[in-house]
Amino acid sequence: MRPHAEESYDGMRRLVFKVLDGARRLGRLRAGVDLEVEVERLCALIDGLTVHAVLHPGRMDAEIMTRVLRRHLQSLTCA
Repeated sequence: MRPHAEESYDGMRRLVFKVLDGARRLGRLRAGVDLEVEVERLCALIDGLTVHAVLHPGRMDAEIMTRVLRRHLQSLTCA
């Protein structure tokens, strides 16, 4: 299982980096955002939301997960 877990984790990190780097290149990230740190922070947030959704599906549904992710991304971007 470990190779699959590593591949999955690496894929998520690549996707998160692409999204945040694309926002940076478009001038949408706030000044001073540390891309490396934010990739790790967003991956940790996604991991945490996933665990909560599995353990508490009645409390952590797709709607709240989407709201949390949107709020986090808004905190990183320019208005």
